Amino acid sequence: ESSVDYWPYDDIRRINILLAEIDEGTIDPALANRFKGEAYFFRAWRYWEMVKRYGGVPLILQPQALTDDLLVARSPTSVCVAQIVADLDSAVALLPAISAGSGDNDGHVHKGTAMAVKGRVLLYYASPQFNRSGDAARWQDAYDANLAARDYLASQGFGLYGDFATLWFD
Repeated sequence: ESSVDYWPYDDIRRINILLAEIDEGTIDPALANRFKGEAYFFRAWRYWEMVKRYGGVPLILQPQALTDDLLVARSPTSVCVAQIVADLDSAVALLPAISAGSGDNDGHVHKGTAMAVKGRVLLYYASPQFNRSGDAARWQDAYDANLAARDYLASQGFGLYGDFATLWFD
């Protein structure tokens, strides 16, 4: 798979099935919510990786059946970004808060991860790559999302490394 041949619709289908069916199962609701939060995060991540490469792509948000029309039209980039942000907001609402150094910090995505990725998505969307009209509101949205992520992560004990010169020597 190369960087210009990235079409993870098989993963998106599995995510959509999980989101459509998880509440029908017998999984503990707290664990189901974490799984749903992770699913929203990874669906947003996969769509963002496509949008970065291609602009607007077909948005498929429900599991498709073989009897469905499988040739879904491309959605505009703005609609795709709005869906990515909505998925990340859903992830933020469902994922646990994890503090730096806690035993729960085992590599799973958490609320701060989703907030940081949302900030990154909005920063790209504000950049000239996507913002050819120079819409200043996009820059403000990116700033607000990144500030919220930074403040939240700092409150959980996460932060930037203080001395870059010694980063690899500690």
